[in-house]
Amino acid sequence: MASPGQLVQTMAAALGISIATVAQYDRQLSEKGLRSKGGRGSSAATVTAHDAANLLIVIAASPLAGPTMKEAARTCEMYGSLKANDKGSFADSFPQFGLRSLAGLPKRHSFQEALSTLIDAAARGEDFKIPDEREPISADSLFEIEIEGPRPWAKISADGSIGKGKGRPMARLVYAQEWRAQLGDLYQSRHISFATVRALGSLLTGKLP
Repeated sequence: MASPGQLVQTMAAALGISIATVAQYDRQLSEKGLRSKGGRGSSAATVTAHDAANLLIVIAASPLAGPTMKEAARTCEMYGSLKANDKGSFADSFPQFGLRSLAGLPKRHSFQEALSTLIDAAARGEDFKIPDEREPISADSLFEIEIEGPRPWAKISADGSIGKGKGRPMARLVYAQEWRAQLGDLYQSRHISFATVRALGSLLTGKLP
């Protein structure tokens, strides 16, 4: 079991940003009821996969400029509530990458539900591997969580193109609003590999990375 402070430290190390910055986002989520709370000592909060997913969402989805900290809860809820898009998604191949949990999600699940499920599954031992006819290949960068703004959009994908197995599978889940209004010509896109998912899963098991 891990504390909020340990979650902040692990997230900061995995993403390569300062602990102070991550702690500010965590504090905003806690104040808005988007992170588990507790008292001190034996009653201190224990973080969950849900908490880790919310913190990852708000850090990756916050805009490049503006009052990002004050908007943390709104950003988390806006991106976390995005629903899977049937037209852009094909999740059946995720089990070939060792990620059965993603293939088992209901069709209209949210982005937050997907990240929580993924982190929880990593804590239970699910790990991303590239299918190969000889033996699975470790290549964390070929698993990608992508978050785009300012128009809320997200994607979870696995790319098996470097493997030697038959078919070279691909898998993808896309999350978008039903209608995406034009908000201007400046976009930001942030990418996270499976290394961060694995670090957060290890944290939840009490095995700090």
